[in-house]
Amino acid sequence: MTGNADESRLSFSEILGIKEKGITVKIVFYIALLLSTPLTLGATTELNLAHMFSDDSLPGEAAEYLAERVEQLSAGTLRIQIFADGYLGDERKNLLAISKGELDLAITGDLVVSYYLPDYAVVNMPFIYRSVEHALQVYNGPLGNQMRKRLQQEHQMIPLSWHYVGTRLLTANRPLRNLSDLQGLKLRLPPDRVWNTSWRALGTLPSPIPFIHLFGALERKRVEAQENPANFIRHKGLHKVQRYLIATRHMPQRQFIMASTTLFSEKLTPRQREILQKAARESSQWLTEVAQQQEEEDIHWLINEGGMIWIDFDATGVSAALQKVPTHLSPQGETILRQIEGTTDEQ
Repeated sequence: MTGNADESRLSFSEILGIKEKGITVKIVFYIALLLSTPLTLGATTELNLAHMFSDDSLPGEAAEYLAERVEQLSAGTLRIQIFADGYLGDERKNLLAISKGELDLAITGDLVVSYYLPDYAVVNMPFIYRSVEHALQVYNGPLGNQMRKRLQQEHQMIPLSWHYVGTRLLTANRPLRNLSDLQGLKLRLPPDRVWNTSWRALGTLPSPIPFIHLFGALERKRVEAQENPANFIRHKGLHKVQRYLIATRHMPQRQFIMASTTLFSEKLTPRQREILQKAARESSQWLTEVAQQQEEEDIHWLINEGGMIWIDFDATGVSAALQKVPTHLSPQGETILRQIEGTTDEQ
């Protein structure tokens, strides 16, 4: 089930656009009340889930799959209402709402680590993962266990599951074939210290812009390039404002299905918690398989239907350029990088 609010529950007067829409204070109060607590109608409890992607993107499909499985497993007594396309704000706002107990669920990228666990920020560096399996195993292993424990204990958010949504690629309006071509590139990046530090070390001029504003920034030429998985590029329509698709394959993108500890401690029964956890694990497993199957299809579509030109990328010199970044990110950065490198690709 997909709902529409206009951005974040954190500030209704600012984000919901109350003044612009002329909604009465009384109506707005009831909307706020509706979004801030699950509805219990008879024997049915309704939860809210937010993400900043389109309904037909892979994260959108994951949200729908989760909602369907939750309703099936609970025999209709537990339902999830989905707010897509950034209607409840971008990823940072969704995570803040989760930590405050004002939002039940969210699908977010692994930027949550940079936002809330800066000691582990190295996990978000580009060009350090050997494969999709390697990237996922980092979260399945000791590092992932430590991060999940701290997110729950220190920031009141529970990573129910994590999955793969595609490997990030550069796009630009000029061909980028090697490290030399990156020098001086005006590159849009997520508002994240790790991304910006890493790509600045590679010679680009990073510009942090939220995903929900990305298309407009490219269209107005605030930036000349960006990087995202092929599925995001396709469903965000970035082929309309970017000419070249560059095969950097610099990071397998992971996402979390995140829950508020308030949801678990105050709003769900033990049985409902089990159902939600099971459904989240199933959703992430399903999406990882779908994403791996669909990735080449999305790339093929971008080239053949979207009109983009595929450019191979020579990563010679990239590792050397990034060598000092881990220590710059945190005192434990080099140690964590060694742990990542030592993680096997298989369970």
